[in-house]
Amino acid sequence: MDAALGDADAAAEVILELAEPEGLWLIVENVASAKDPILQSLLSLVRRFARRMKLIVVSREDPRRAELSAQTVRLGPMPDEELRALLLEHRSE
Repeated sequence: MDAALGDADAAAEVILELAEPEGLWLIVENVASAKDPILQSLLSLVRRFARRMKLIVVSREDPRRAELSAQTVRLGPMPDEELRALLLEHRSE
């Protein structure tokens, strides 16, 4: 296993272990690349194991990943109030 991939997996596991029990929302902004190893590991772990936590990844890139299609919402620019309403609407999911 590549050392960088091992570090990414370990970092993602720690994030999930801290956020999941509390049902925390993790917001990752300005993602430069959806191919970042830590983000890839985190997306994979959240998809498979998270039940209570929420993960929001904001990127200018379009991830277009088949395994995430059911979890991906494409949003354009929106006022803060609309974004707040969207988050409140989905906070109990």
